[in-house]
Amino acid sequence: MRPKKNPKKDLNKKSGLFFVLGLLLVLGLAFVALEWKTYEPKSIYDVSMNVSPNEIEEEIVDIFKIEKPKIKQVLPPEIKVEDNDVKIEETDILSTEADTDTEIIDVEDIVVEDPIEEVNVNWITIEEVPVFPGCENAKDKRECFNEMMQKHIKKNFRYPRGCPRDGNSR
Repeated sequence: MRPKKNPKKDLNKKSGLFFVLGLLLVLGLAFVALEWKTYEPKSIYDVSMNVSPNEIEEEIVDIFKIEKPKIKQVLPPEIKVEDNDVKIEETDILSTEADTDTEIIDVEDIVVEDPIEEVNVNWITIEEVPVFPGCENAKDKRECFNEMMQKHIKKNFRYPRGCPRDGNSR
């Protein structure tokens, strides 16, 4: 039997060469794609928002007077030493899973309580300052409110004698 293929036109002899050439071509394309650099064209409209930070003026408004918190000294609780003879009452932890002895409750017997909705007030964004009686016509209502509250507190609240804030401590 005679071979049907012409030995001169057999491409299997050079298949390794073609494979290596293909790999080199793909490697070259990948290298060019990764190293390709592009630049954005400069636009004449790009300068509209360029403002240096030195040109921006901001006013700092002191709204609240910040006072340093006064630290209260907290004493540690006393530790009691118990004898070994003291009986400790142990509580049994009951299972909440149902078993064969558990009674089934009818749907009508279940009472559904509506939850009480809490009203969340954003105290930071309150726009109207509370007005103390006598401060309705004042220019600075907030300052007048603070002064009147301080007078009310000094008049109606007294610290016990010997308290460090009272000034008459022993």
